[in-house]
Amino acid sequence: MFSEGRRRTNKNAELKTTGREDMPGFEDGRIEYRQIRGDEICRELFSTFIRHQVVTKCWRKENGKWLVRDAPFIDDWSEKDYETLTVCLKHTVDSGGFVYGAFYDGRLKGFVSVESGLFGGEHRYLDLSSIHVSEDMRGNGIGKELFLAAVKWAKSKGAAKLYISSHSAVESQAFYKTMGCVEAQMYHQKHVEAEPFDCQLEFAVEQRGMDKQGVYEHLKKHNVPHTIVEHLPAFTVEDIHSFHLPNRENGAKNLFLRDDKKNNFYLFTIQCDKTVSIKSLQQKALTRRLSFASEDDLYRVLKLRKGEVTPFGVLNDTERIVKVYFDNYFQDRDIWVHPNDNTASVYLKCRELIRIIRDHGNEVGFLDI
Repeated sequence: MFSEGRRRTNKNAELKTTGREDMPGFEDGRIEYRQIRGDEICRELFSTFIRHQVVTKCWRKENGKWLVRDAPFIDDWSEKDYETLTVCLKHTVDSGGFVYGAFYDGRLKGFVSVESGLFGGEHRYLDLSSIHVSEDMRGNGIGKELFLAAVKWAKSKGAAKLYISSHSAVESQAFYKTMGCVEAQMYHQKHVEAEPFDCQLEFAVEQRGMDKQGVYEHLKKHNVPHTIVEHLPAFTVEDIHSFHLPNRENGAKNLFLRDDKKNNFYLFTIQCDKTVSIKSLQQKALTRRLSFASEDDLYRVLKLRKGEVTPFGVLNDTERIVKVYFDNYFQDRDIWVHPNDNTASVYLKCRELIRIIRDHGNEVGFLDI
C-alpha cells in the first residue's frame, strides 16, 4: 500500500499558498467537484498535479504532550509513488470506497479518498485515506470542499467518525484543526506502525451544537427576560407571519454570507419586511464580494440547517469567525428570532441578544440597512 504519511497530507501546505498567483485568471466557477471513477485513475490523471510541499516544523508527541519541533524536509512524489497511488485509489473504488476530485479546467488539482470498511467498534470509523491539493491551487478553499464531501459520503455510509492518520506538519494540523478534527480516541495500530510520526485524528461526521433546549437554558442561566412561542416549522418570513405572532414588525430575517475568499463569514439580521441586495450589504459592511454561504458551511460553522439561520447560531461558532450585523431598526427594540430550531421563536430585547453574542466573543454591530 502507499505510504500512509506521504499519502495522507491533505491541503497540507496551504500556508505556503501560491494558488492565484501561479494560476492566471483563476475563477472559482472553473473548478468542478465530482466523484472519480475507477477507470479514470491512471498516471495521466495526475499529469498536472504538483505534490511538492516544503515542511519546516512538525508536531511530535513527547511524554504525553504535543510539541512543535524542527523537522525540515521536502515532501514530493516520485514516479513510483504515483504508480502506487493509482493502484491504491483504484482499489478504494473497486472495494466500494469513495474517491472525489477537484478539477480546474478539466485538470485534477485536488482529491480525497475514503475507504469502505467500518472499524473501531462503537466509534464506527471510516478511514479518510488521502486528501491532497496541488501546490499551485492551495489557498483557494479546495481542501475544505474535498473534506466536506468526504464527511457527507461517510455519513451516508453510517459512519460516526472519520479516522485520519495525518501528516504532522504544522500547516497540515492547522487545516485539520480548522475543520474540527481532534486527536483520535482510539488509535488504529496499522497506521501507527506504518507512519509512527503521523498524528492520529478523528472527525465526528454528525457534530452537535447548542440546540433549542440549550438556547433556553442559556437564556435562563444568564437571566435574560424572554418569551417563547412554539409553532410549526417555519422556513420563510411568510410562514412566521402566518402564525400571527404579536409585534410581528419586530420579526427578523437572517442572511448567512461569505466573501469570495470563502473563509470570512457574516450574519446579517434584518427587519423582516425589508428587501435588500447582497451587493448593498457588501457596500455597507465594507467587505469583499459576498455570496450566500453553502449549506455545508452553515452546518460546519453554526451547526444549523437551511431554514434555521438565527443569531443564536453564533453560540456554536467555536472559532468566533462570524461577524454579526443587526439592522439599525432593532437598536432600541425587541426582536423575534429562532432558538437554533425553526419550530419556535424567542422574543427578547435586541440589546440582550447583542450582549450574548459579544460575551461569546464574536464581533457584532449595527448597520443602516
